[in-house]
Amino acid sequence: MSDKLWTVGTVVLAVVVVYWSVFEDDDWGDLPEAVPAVNDVANSAMTFNVTIIRHGETDFNAKNLIHSCTDGTINENGIQQAKELGKSLEDQVYTRVYSSDLQRCQDTAKYMLEQLKTTQPEVKLDKRLRERDYGDWDGQPSSLIWKQAKERGVDVREVTAPGGETFKDAFARIVSFIEELLNEVDKAEKDENVAVFSHGITIQQLLGYFNAKKDGGVFELENFNYERWKFATNTALTRFSIGKAGSGANGARKIVFHCIHDDSHVSNKSGNHKKQEEFVKKMITEEAVSFSDKLELDSSAK
Repeated sequence: MSDKLWTVGTVVLAVVVVYWSVFEDDDWGDLPEAVPAVNDVANSAMTFNVTIIRHGETDFNAKNLIHSCTDGTINENGIQQAKELGKSLEDQVYTRVYSSDLQRCQDTAKYMLEQLKTTQPEVKLDKRLRERDYGDWDGQPSSLIWKQAKERGVDVREVTAPGGETFKDAFARIVSFIEELLNEVDKAEKDENVAVFSHGITIQQLLGYFNAKKDGGVFELENFNYERWKFATNTALTRFSIGKAGSGANGARKIVFHCIHDDSHVSNKSGNHKKQEEFVKKMITEEAVSFSDKLELDSSAK
């Protein structure tokens, strides 16, 4: 019996010595790390949350005037809206914060972030998050855009102001930002919580991009409100989680929406804010060509 145990022990020791000499010999160099399967990457538990916020009220907003790329600060009501938003998000910890370089977005970010309990990252300014430029019409009544659309017999989004920006050019800007963000999602190795401060039409275009691309199998959208996304009131927030490429059905990227244009934090809903909400209802009920049908997703707008 002892001879058999000795023989077995000798064999085990020999195997251990061989294993050590093969896998720990410096001559082999560094062994490559295991590459996870595509499905393992796609279905990773990592979460990439994004909160998109429209800026607080400005004097132009209060007077229902076009406010695109003319710079300016938020007014006292806008400051209150931003602070109330921050209070409602006080426990949030953001890993990245992006903002349009226009002052009204920077102001909103400042007053909102000041209400949070934890230190936040530096705000990164990005011109691609600017509002669509309405050129010479800035400061004119907002109804001018709708009037021009009716006179020309076109959808309101096809109206370009003198010295302004076309819908397609503005759309290309925001798509560039989105695609860069999606690349960051795919590279992320840990949870991310991102805040983005932007403008009404720009946010509309961002959500419209997701909506338009879902039918082509690029995105799988969950909990997406196909009516509510069209317009955001001041400091309304939209929150969603972006999955890695291939995280959805049939290879699509899954995006789960948690809220769309939520402005429940705003205490003062009289005056202009009430008008904005009425405008939202009008857009929802008004019979018009759908936003997605108007997007020409060709190479010039990718």
